[in-house]
Amino acid sequence: MTQENKCLAYWDLCSNISIDAAVSLWCNVEPSELSSLKFSTSCMDVKRVLLEDALREGRLDYISTSQWGNAGIQELISKNELLIKKESLRRWFLDIFEEDRPAFLFDESRSNNLPDGSEEAEMNANRALAIMAFLLSKRSDKYSNGSKPNASAIAKAINPLAMEIFGENVRGFESFNKRLGKALKELEKNNPF
Repeated sequence: MTQENKCLAYWDLCSNISIDAAVSLWCNVEPSELSSLKFSTSCMDVKRVLLEDALREGRLDYISTSQWGNAGIQELISKNELLIKKESLRRWFLDIFEEDRPAFLFDESRSNNLPDGSEEAEMNANRALAIMAFLLSKRSDKYSNGSKPNASAIAKAINPLAMEIFGENVRGFESFNKRLGKALKELEKNNPF
């Protein structure tokens, strides 16, 4: 393992990261290496804007590092006095991006270094999701395709209810169908029904 890869592995262990570190890691570059270059590409700039917008809109959880307890989100962003909760960032990527998911959040070979059970927790969440879909398909034929759950029919039924409960701001909820499909494939692979 090279020194750079070793440093990236340490970032994988962090629970909270700065906006700058998130942008760097999203670009698969060690944050100190990127900051030493003292420039930013347009791709990096737009990634930063996306993260800042998500923070302002309450779609990302964060921890304030400000010594003043009443600082607003804009002040925290402009003074670089906040850390994004990495699990929140991971959920945001799951909802928003299908293709451009950063390795520090999604690369399986790197997540083996995490001692906190994150992979197991996600596996359990996927298993629970698949089991609920399986039970729903047993209760009503409209949620099944033969003997198996129909992920698209279940997602189609859930979307209006989600909008009713959460309002129009369910950005990225369309990925639920894909997540449910993935969960069902995992369950079928391990426990064919």
